[in-house]
Amino acid sequence: MRAAHSWVPALLGLALVAGCSAPELDPNDPGSVAQHLFTLATDGPAQEELATIFDPEVLPEHPVALLDALDAIADLEDPELLAVDSSPDTDEVFVDLALALPGEGRAVYSVKLRHLEQAGWRIAWFQGPGVEWPDRGRRGPGLSTSAPPEPATDGW
Repeated sequence: MRAAHSWVPALLGLALVAGCSAPELDPNDPGSVAQHLFTLATDGPAQEELATIFDPEVLPEHPVALLDALDAIADLEDPELLAVDSSPDTDEVFVDLALALPGEGRAVYSVKLRHLEQAGWRIAWFQGPGVEWPDRGRRGPGLSTSAPPEPATDGW
């Protein structure tokens, strides 16, 4: 009787691992593809997998920058889907995701996807705190904030 119950902890462990694993990628659901970006970054992408999730027009131009961007988000997991915004006039969609950070912080990432007829949704661009792929090459300084200037003194 005791030997029959020895498999119970192993079965429970397997069920726990299966229940915690990332959902299956659905190339026809832009939210699923955007969320898979973070699973891909954490697991370490294979070249074939990059080709199944990223826009084939953008990927060949920026492969090294993509690997750097994936490294930047590799420790982030389990994004929460906030919104999927699309326009009826285009084959593009923007997906916003939120991720929990250590210390009760939260980061919001945006992912732009293009719909390809036979392949489904593909990532063409993403950005979040400290990361953007592909880099849009903005010109000039960005917006920033700073402390107000100190009041003038007589002795400068």
